[in-house]
Amino acid sequence: MKNPSIQTVESLMETYNSKYDTQKPNINPTSSVKVRIIDENTKDPRVELTKQLFIDETITSDEYFDRIDHSRPAYFAFKTEKSTGKTRIIEYSLGDVDTKYPRHEWIQMLIDKGVTIDDYNDYEEYLDIRKGLFSKEHLADHSIDTAEKTAYINKEIHNYQIIREAKRTDPDVKDWTLVGEKAHPSIPGRMYVCKTDSEIKIKQKMTSNGKPELTDKQKTDLQNKGIEPEGWEVVHTDKKGNIL
Repeated sequence: MKNPSIQTVESLMETYNSKYDTQKPNINPTSSVKVRIIDENTKDPRVELTKQLFIDETITSDEYFDRIDHSRPAYFAFKTEKSTGKTRIIEYSLGDVDTKYPRHEWIQMLIDKGVTIDDYNDYEEYLDIRKGLFSKEHLADHSIDTAEKTAYINKEIHNYQIIREAKRTDPDVKDWTLVGEKAHPSIPGRMYVCKTDSEIKIKQKMTSNGKPELTDKQKTDLQNKGIEPEGWEVVHTDKKGNIL
């Protein structure tokens, strides 16, 4: 579906909202949204599954949804504190997000920012920014003020627009990763490395055989000695994501 000629809240919701509902599980609010904490010795199947999907990328979205308990809230987020090893966990539904950030208000905010919604993918991606903000607010160790919310929303809009333009330029590439201000193909076994004066930033996708993340020694060797880890294609970039 293409966007209506006039970008209003009413016209956009009339065009896309029904499909958005059918694409999303568990649209009803939960009775309450609570943050729970587990330590590094506690295994939680939702954490492990989520890591496999979003971090390790060893399972597909279809495999993820086949294995989760659909009687529970559909969305799940966590944040691990490196200093303590404790993980904060939140489970929530789309209904919870709709309650906190009503769709019509969110779409009006996008229109006020000059955002144009060209098709259903835009509608879905821009509305789904709410999920990230909802998780961020619950998992943060401090109160998220209006300025921080606005900065987060603007950044996510900007990042999506970079990825969207890359997809439109090269539709044959299925997955993209954002490095600085540039979108690059996300390819199994390839990592993008940006070395600064103080640290090394790595964007990587698992190899087809599920090769694990780099060890601390591999990271140290890569940063300090320039030794590239065996089995990986290493692409070096500057801070803005330009390939060196």
